[in-house]
Amino acid sequence: MAWIACLAHAEPATEVRQWAITIDGEHEAPRKYAYKPFSNIDKEYAQKINEICWWNIADDHKNKSISKQTQVQYTEKFLKIRNIGTWGKWNVIDVSNEKINHKGILLQDKNKKYYILYLQFDETVSVDYLPSIEIVQGRKVLIADVELSGTARDHTENYFVLDSSGNPAKIDISAIRKAINKAVPPGWGVWKGFIDIRDPVYSSPVWRTNDANCCPTGGEITINFSLVGSALQVKRVHYDKHRNQ
Repeated sequence: MAWIACLAHAEPATEVRQWAITIDGEHEAPRKYAYKPFSNIDKEYAQKINEICWWNIADDHKNKSISKQTQVQYTEKFLKIRNIGTWGKWNVIDVSNEKINHKGILLQDKNKKYYILYLQFDETVSVDYLPSIEIVQGRKVLIADVELSGTARDHTENYFVLDSSGNPAKIDISAIRKAINKAVPPGWGVWKGFIDIRDPVYSSPVWRTNDANCCPTGGEITINFSLVGSALQVKRVHYDKHRNQ
């Protein structure tokens, strides 16, 4: 998924604008929001979500407010709160509520303050999964990836690394899509599947313009890539146009 970090006017020093928050279930790209870190999920989690993206949680959109009933849905009484593990200087916390199809990933610092990394509100995306911390090409990567509904085998493709300051950065995987578009004829492409950064070799059949979903006839593309900084870098592209004709 493409993403950008949008900076705005200066905020009070007590607020943080450290990284772009990824929000699944809205039409805007991830961006940096200013908010104060919090220490109490019961009392503050719903309020922080409302400050960051009120349109996903507000009962009253005119006044951008949430009801007590909605706020309760984001408390420990209804949320599953699970400790995922240590990631650099952070403790990774998963919070989810299957009834309202919400998931959040929080980062907790040494002072027990919570910071938001990821929020999910998309009703078509399952929250019945846990993020994981895995070693990818010698780097600790936080993976919050799940398959979407439908036959296309699309995934959310949310991968994060730590930057030089120890803060999270979403991995930019767009180089793979660009390499595909450059290699195949206009109108052809990869219509199914996902990019799994744990495997440094991406391979997929290619669909011609009029191919059915079930039956690609445009050959096969293979891309070797590496993780450089917070982005995937293409090392080699091999396109065999006649592979599955």
